[in-house]
Amino acid sequence: MSEKVLTITIPSYNVEKYLDRTLESMDIPDIMNDLEILVVNDGSKDNTVNIAQKYCDKYSESVFLVNKENGGHGSTINKGIELARGKYFKVVDGDDWIKPEALIKMIDVLKTSDVDMVLSPYERVYSGGDKIVTEAFEGVKYGVVYSFEAGKPFFESNYRMHTVTYRTELLKQIPKISEKCYYVDVEYIIYALTFLETLMFLPDTLYQYRCGEAEQSMNRHSMIKNRKMHEKVLFNMLNYCSSVIESNEKKLFHKKMLSKLARHHLDIYFSMHVDEDSKRELNRVTNYIKENYLAIYQDIDGVLPMLLRISDNRLYPLCAFFWKKIYHF
Repeated sequence: MSEKVLTITIPSYNVEKYLDRTLESMDIPDIMNDLEILVVNDGSKDNTVNIAQKYCDKYSESVFLVNKENGGHGSTINKGIELARGKYFKVVDGDDWIKPEALIKMIDVLKTSDVDMVLSPYERVYSGGDKIVTEAFEGVKYGVVYSFEAGKPFFESNYRMHTVTYRTELLKQIPKISEKCYYVDVEYIIYALTFLETLMFLPDTLYQYRCGEAEQSMNRHSMIKNRKMHEKVLFNMLNYCSSVIESNEKKLFHKKMLSKLARHHLDIYFSMHVDEDSKRELNRVTNYIKENYLAIYQDIDGVLPMLLRISDNRLYPLCAFFWKKIYHF
């Protein structure tokens, strides 16, 4: 079997509506010998396995079906990292896809690259394809090797799972990502950051991120329902980042990411119908952050003290409105 340049892990749970498009976008005979595609089936109950098997049969040396019990998004990434044999590693969710021409160009670069991370622009594709928003990097020199410190100003506002491709050996060192939990893409990129020293930007838009689907974990109703999972990820990352020893530049970057994550978590509560239980939850979370991670609490302090002192529920929506104005949610 030829040496693989890139492993693409595809977390797949009941994605029969989407998986064919995902895999078709990678069906490029000219580079298939350079690819290892792992379709990690997370206990799907639909036709996901049969769709994946078509491509396994077509490219038996490049496409592999990995069946496992349901363990959530994090478990599929953990399994992908464990099995990966490619020089580099990328996650493409089973309801998303990539641009073939950009993948061809990336493979060509990765063959001779040794950087820890390669970053590419991505597109948010909204339901029906009527709206597409490109998330790119401004002011960078493409194909140039940056140190973390030199590259940070260019990627800190767009450091997401969709933009990153990591050197596989780097990922073999990271802690296990939380299983049976949503929102773990944050763990994935923060853990990798600890070991990251060099990086490179590529100009071509690669990842196509499907937005606006009702079942997605990032829609408002799902986030309210699953807020305990978001809290778990937030607390995991606060604890992890306070315990690792890193350069000042990385500590500052962690602080910025965690402050954003904490504000996002509080925004979940400000989107809810207020009652005494939700206010108690909000107070518990913010008090925990204040007592254990004061610097993060100070970053999110805005209108929060005023909000927490309010006992009249009629004023709660007004405070939530000002919170969103300040933090642009």
